[in-house]
Amino acid sequence: MALDGSGKVVKVYSTADTSLQYKSKKYTDWITADGFSPDGAKLATADRAGGQHLWDAKENSLKKFNIESGLPISTAIAHDGNTVIGCDSKSKVRFWRLK
Repeated sequence: MALDGSGKVVKVYSTADTSLQYKSKKYTDWITADGFSPDGAKLATADRAGGQHLWDAKENSLKKFNIESGLPISTAIAHDGNTVIGCDSKSKVRFWRLK
């Protein structure tokens, strides 16, 4: 489970034992949305500054994709695990292929 919001930190907890799995403090503004890949290894997030971010827990890395208009309001990782999808407040949908 991912917890985020106005604190500019994403914390991911295990649903099995509630332990903190990892956290990311690499945000400069509120986190407005998040979504896991089907295998749970990746977490996509969107922040109020217009960034779509991809967190890979296994590699401890963060990739950033920029939304060009509006406030990011939704993000997800497609079922194939290789596409990040983002939607902004102007109803623009963007797709980023990872492979």
